[in-house]
Amino acid sequence: MRLIRMGFEIVGAATICLIIVACSALLIHLEGRRDDMSLRYILWKKGLYSYPHDHIAGAMFADNQGRKLLAGKTKSEVMKLFPNTYSDARTDCQNYYEKELIREEYLWFDDDCLYISFKDGKAEFVNVMKG
Repeated sequence: MRLIRMGFEIVGAATICLIIVACSALLIHLEGRRDDMSLRYILWKKGLYSYPHDHIAGAMFADNQGRKLLAGKTKSEVMKLFPNTYSDARTDCQNYYEKELIREEYLWFDDDCLYISFKDGKAEFVNVMKG
């Protein structure tokens, strides 16, 4: 009886250790990603984490729900959420595509070719420019 009880304790302890290792591996994997499945990005969408702005573009483009979070926001609200958004083209990609945006009010995300267009002062469209 004592051996059976000891066996259950060992199996229970091993199971708990395995669960802890599996959860830790999952968290490390999700935390390190720079896309819409990143743990940091998911927490940012819920307002629980300040997401690093240099990683936001890829995650926003991959996540339709994330793009919807910007819909209807003013330019100043978007710039408050993302301090690394700019009106002026800076990279080769942005300089190249800026001529296509000449009639639009827009902001570029950081150094990427991801932009937000505004209609009547409200964010309407998040898209990536690519050739």
